[in-house]
Amino acid sequence: MRVILSGPQHDLLAGAPGAIVDEALTGSRSYAAVFPPEIREAYVEALRSPEHMHAICEEYRAAAGVDRKHDRGDQISGHRIGFTLMAL
Repeated sequence: MRVILSGPQHDLLAGAPGAIVDEALTGSRSYAAVFPPEIREAYVEALRSPEHMHAICEEYRAAAGVDRKHDRGDQISGHRIGFTLMAL
């Protein structure tokens, strides 16, 4: 598979994968101490992969576009996801 990378989002990921991971791991919802150094490095290595960068960017594009359209359609039709919840 050949992945074509273009656009500022790809440039950002390619230019600073460590900074992207550090921001995610120390942001308001995460705690860096929970992630051992080898786990952090695995995330950084994944962001160095063109295939991973492409997949991440496509996921964000979908979330901003087609996913919202599908969600809105489900809301209008009253479609709900059924699942069993067990709380301890």
